[in-house]
Amino acid sequence: MNKRFNLTPIQSNLLVFLLFLFLSIVAGWPILSNLDGIIIGLDNDVYINPWADWWTFRALSDPNQSLWHTEMMFYPAGANLAYHSFSHLNTAVSLLLHPLMGALPAYNFAIWLNYPFIGFSMFLLARYLTKSETGAILAGVSFAFSSHAMYQSSHPVLLSIWCFPLATLYLLHAIDEEKRSLAVWAGFFVFLGTATSTLFFFMMIVWFAFFVVYIWFAKAWKRPSLPILVTFAMTSGILTLPLLSPLILDAISNQNSSFIISNGESIVQDIFAPITPHWFIWFSRGIYLTFI
Repeated sequence: MNKRFNLTPIQSNLLVFLLFLFLSIVAGWPILSNLDGIIIGLDNDVYINPWADWWTFRALSDPNQSLWHTEMMFYPAGANLAYHSFSHLNTAVSLLLHPLMGALPAYNFAIWLNYPFIGFSMFLLARYLTKSETGAILAGVSFAFSSHAMYQSSHPVLLSIWCFPLATLYLLHAIDEEKRSLAVWAGFFVFLGTATSTLFFFMMIVWFAFFVVYIWFAKAWKRPSLPILVTFAMTSGILTLPLLSPLILDAISNQNSSFIISNGESIVQDIFAPITPHWFIWFSRGIYLTFI
């Protein structure tokens, strides 16, 4: 694209981002044309998400109020919110837009805004790996507009998957160029991913453990140096610790008596559940075809 149309890299990236913005407008037009009349996402879970935005604003506005405990649910005992599915980064965008758009439109728009970034992030990673802009655009379309990604508009904590390609891209750059500063940027995107969902932090541990082991032994890849990996791990850990500390402290103090429960009362999962679903989900929803 750069050579054909004589574009600079910045102009080329901007053009592709506008493409994903346009595709997101087309896909999300029923939402964008009625921002104040609906809640984005087809799932009962969506009703708690605007409440989480409201509660975050209330907790930040009152110095005597903790974000991690509320009396507004299960009164009079209240509820422990250490394990609540907050999506702090999406909430921050929503709250910034609130004065301009109103509460519900701001929430809907903040969630919709993830889609152009999901597509663009995968475009950047795929272009780096394949050197093909056409292939990279197709990868971005597949990643952003798969049925899985579209469905997860109901769940901000599972939607903002743009952090995975960006963290991977910068770690690859850091390994290839032997630059610790790029490893710091990779850790920063792990932090942003954790800020959208603490669940993503644990999913990233699984992903990057697999990724590093793979490129360590694959002959086609440059073996990562220890200083790069240590820089990446330390940056990720230091930046994400404040976000994870409420869960860690609650688990250590055992304030939540149901934190460890019997197998019969828990949801049965397997070790691969964070990255691949059970076989019946493939057939009933078909949402993970994009991974193939």
